[in-house]
Amino acid sequence: MRVEFIDDVDAFADVALPLLVTDEANHTVLLSALQRAQRARREVCAAPDPWSGALIIEGSQPLAAARLYRANWMLGCGPEPAFTLLGRWAREQGSFAGFAGPEQSVRAFAVGCGRRTTLHLELPLLRLIGTPVQPACTGELRRATIEDLEIVAAWTEAFRVEARLHLTAEQAAADVQRSLRNGTQYLWVAVSGAPQGLVGGTLIAPTGARIGPVYTPPDRRGQGIGGAMVCALSRHLLGGGARSVFLFTDASNPTSNALYRRIGFEPIGRHLHLMVATD
Repeated sequence: MRVEFIDDVDAFADVALPLLVTDEANHTVLLSALQRAQRARREVCAAPDPWSGALIIEGSQPLAAARLYRANWMLGCGPEPAFTLLGRWAREQGSFAGFAGPEQSVRAFAVGCGRRTTLHLELPLLRLIGTPVQPACTGELRRATIEDLEIVAAWTEAFRVEARLHLTAEQAAADVQRSLRNGTQYLWVAVSGAPQGLVGGTLIAPTGARIGPVYTPPDRRGQGIGGAMVCALSRHLLGGGARSVFLFTDASNPTSNALYRRIGFEPIGRHLHLMVATD
């Protein structure tokens, strides 16, 4: 086995895509990132982050894939020895802040890199089973536009802090601008038209979709807004061609976990985000 580092997004896709689509659920993060980067190249606009991908290859066959993103390794799924090798290779290349992905891949990478780590997030991966169950809540879902920038930015920043996301406020603000241009942010609005909550979601080729973030301001919680947003967006994504809808939830938040189960989401895996401990 060997590691190949590929910083050209289309060259990476040529080799990695057939591997990634064999498990859309566990590769949803890599697939969506890959498609965003390819879209930026096609539209000749600057990507938010340079593409830095790695493939673990045996002979001519790719076994596993990963991406270095904002100082964190985002891992796919594959044989444990492949990610152990990647962990050793990554340590030799220099420092990194953490690594995330399916639990088996993360554990193997940790063995390879040999660094002391702390658990940052435990993220159950859920998939919608059947037709989503709509909670009782008045209002409707509408796509957010650039005119909604102020409230979407404020709620995204609140979500960043509350969900302990490993990105800066500046990075989150830039992500908001891009997501509004791409049409992947939605607001739940009351009959009066006043925004009540924020939800993101996007189709991920070839057949999947992922929802996130999901944010309801604290003073509006307990009214069914979060469930209504997720249900409505799930229906929208399924109507747009998705055959599977996925989302990640925080294992330490029993309220959101119970909510998603009531809607019809079931756990299908567990992802971890480990941070390299600093002395």
